[in-house]
Amino acid sequence: NQLPGYHAGCFTDTIWSSGEGRSFGWAYDAVWPFLDNDDQLLKLAQQEIPEIQTHEDLRLYIEENLLRRIGQQYCDTAIQGNAGYHHKGIAGLLLALDDMDSQRFPNCRDLLEFLYYRVYGAMRYLPNLLGRDGCSFESTGYNASRLNMVECLATLQRFFTEQGDELPRDRYPSLWDDPRFAAQFDYYTDYMILDRWLPCVGDATGGPIIPKHEPPERFSVVSPQVAVPAWDKYRTPKLALLAYGLENKPPSPSLWAEAPLPELAAAR
Repeated sequence: NQLPGYHAGCFTDTIWSSGEGRSFGWAYDAVWPFLDNDDQLLKLAQQEIPEIQTHEDLRLYIEENLLRRIGQQYCDTAIQGNAGYHHKGIAGLLLALDDMDSQRFPNCRDLLEFLYYRVYGAMRYLPNLLGRDGCSFESTGYNASRLNMVECLATLQRFFTEQGDELPRDRYPSLWDDPRFAAQFDYYTDYMILDRWLPCVGDATGGPIIPKHEPPERFSVVSPQVAVPAWDKYRTPKLALLAYGLENKPPSPSLWAEAPLPELAAAR
């Protein structure tokens, strides 16, 4: 693809690589407790990479040649998507590496500083991408990508809890309390309830733009995965309803926000 600024990312391209920090970071986090006892995996790794001799070598190899390489590509902006996507990717990588003051680069402090002050849509200034009503400046589909920040915030909240008081919260503030960020949920749910999701522009449509309004039969911009951590923060009945989704089922357990189901059900 020869579009200006469009290039390779890590495993795919600059945009679709955005979630790789989250995907590979959490996969590594899931297998981490078992690596010291998996002799078959160690044997397989030794066949392919002779310098790996111990389980600790294997662990270090994954961290240095996969996770930290992805982190480097975020910092080089080789990976960069729509605001929200790479943010949650970096946040997922923070949880997996958990090395604030190591001498390796990038460590968690490097990634956190990049996420808040240098990445496109830097966390410290991200509400500047939103209007007072919670709307952004792109098409309906692209505007909704800002909701990916919910998972980023929930992941960062867990990361900050694990770090205790070591991080200055005035430098790394939470966006949950910004009224523009909170307004997104009312904006998008009202948008759907009023049946005004159109005009379909950009990724919001698969066909040509036409005047006739043909809304989908059933659709929700705010998914249960977004609604659960948002409800846990704001506790509004609308978000409790959205957390149950179109199928009206209790939300599935989440790696970053476990829903208190009795309270959630009562709020509906």
